[in-house]
Amino acid sequence: MRLHRLDRPRTIPPAALFSEIGMIPPGATALLAWRARDPGATSQALDAAIRDGKLVEVRSLRAGTMVVPRPLTAAAVRGASKSVIAKLRGPLAALGVDEDDLTHMKQVALQALNEGEASYADLRETLPRGSVKEFAIEARPKVNGLHSNLSAALASLEEEAAVVRSRGSGDAVFKLWKHELPDVNADLVPPEIARRELARHYLRAAGPATVNDFANWLGITPREASLAIEALGDEVAQIQVEKISETCFLLAESLSGLKSARPTGGIALLPYRDPLFALGPALLSALTPPALHKVVFADVGSAPLIVADGQPLGRWHWEPEHGVVMDPFKGSLPPKFRAPAEALAAQLTQFVRGQVGDPGRHYWPDKTAKPGRSEKPKVEAKPKKTTAKREARRPAKATARKAKKK
Repeated sequence: MRLHRLDRPRTIPPAALFSEIGMIPPGATALLAWRARDPGATSQALDAAIRDGKLVEVRSLRAGTMVVPRPLTAAAVRGASKSVIAKLRGPLAALGVDEDDLTHMKQVALQALNEGEASYADLRETLPRGSVKEFAIEARPKVNGLHSNLSAALASLEEEAAVVRSRGSGDAVFKLWKHELPDVNADLVPPEIARRELARHYLRAAGPATVNDFANWLGITPREASLAIEALGDEVAQIQVEKISETCFLLAESLSGLKSARPTGGIALLPYRDPLFALGPALLSALTPPALHKVVFADVGSAPLIVADGQPLGRWHWEPEHGVVMDPFKGSLPPKFRAPAEALAAQLTQFVRGQVGDPGRHYWPDKTAKPGRSEKPKVEAKPKKTTAKREARRPAKATARKAKKK
């Protein structure tokens, strides 16, 4: 809790915070993660940090678009081993988007953005009628949520470090990388160097974590992840964590703080995929009873959680009428945390209504995985029906078997 600035509220700019605690999805999740650590957080200040280039939205990591501190943007773009768009060539072709179509859309988008920033709607208007192919809603999950050939072209340009997006709390606005980040040349960063830098950032935020945690987060192979961590040399320490079979890693500079860690009495309501647990799922699994794993994990990362003294005690969700609603795993929170949690929930309700509005589907009530539902109710087995004739034959068969053995 202390390493993630959750032990007590304090003022910290968003760019400095996410440099310390890790990259995070944009929008409501980034704002709520900042708010959990700094009561003075506002959507306007977060938007300003993105607009001023202190934070950059990068679409390259396996987990999708992330808010990244400016010094890490080149590494974030070059760190993944394979292009997400390259893996979608087949599904896109099945939807009528071939290589020529994608190349044409990219050229048109670059020409339009050379005149200045533009939203998706602005870019669509510059194209001839009928050239944008919208995908059916049911087909979008097959192509990572892309909804047209234009959105596929923009995603490809983002991966190539040709285009960068700036969304904040509103609609995404696209800009040319060379206009927005003239001092950041992603072409000069080899993938191996990029992964080493990302491993350092990741272990500072997520450690202790396993090689597989890092590999899954970045979307690279375990071998590539292991080499990136090894490249840090003496900067990294290895430890064994109870209930985690794999070796865990963290930065050596964090080791003394981990050994001297004590319960702080702190409690927090964390957003979906907050870096405290979302970056290192092995640790969250170890801290959570197996019966509750389906409850605490949601998509790629963790659900919105109630956390006290570093332990997940429940989930929370958003209801427009009632605001923040807490779902403790054991029916109720420990007595010493009830009043602070209720106060936090009331404050967060007011914040969401004033700064966020609808935080999105990841904060809606989960109808399929409420606490306790992962444990199936025990059903007593019904006695088998047997006829009197069958019952009478059983002893005789048993006796025959014994005689045979003798």
